[in-house]
Amino acid sequence: SIERGSFSLEFFAENLKEQSVSFDFGEVLKINYQKEEKILQMKRKRWSESGYDEKQISLSELEQIRVFLDQSTAEIFVNHGEKVFTCKAFFDSNTEIKVTTNETIKIKTWLIKE
Repeated sequence: SIERGSFSLEFFAENLKEQSVSFDFGEVLKINYQKEEKILQMKRKRWSESGYDEKQISLSELEQIRVFLDQSTAEIFVNHGEKVFTCKAFFDSNTEIKVTTNETIKIKTWLIKE
């Protein structure tokens, strides 16, 4: 098992064109792309109260996404850095990543233990 504060994670997903897709990182960070609306939404769990803070952008196409996480920070690079999000995100022992899509995509993850 991984103890709080003892890891960093890099997550890379590609072959995302022409589909809607969502990623949920430990129920703390959620990224959702809706192909029909051409909207990329990021939700980050609030740490001082319940609920999520949300940001969304218009994005004509999602090709790939790279996410860097540690115990307190998330950095998200969309389409080779065309769009970038950085936020505080406090992760606990839930290191589960859920991916929802109707098509085949390619995912790579790297877990870096300190």
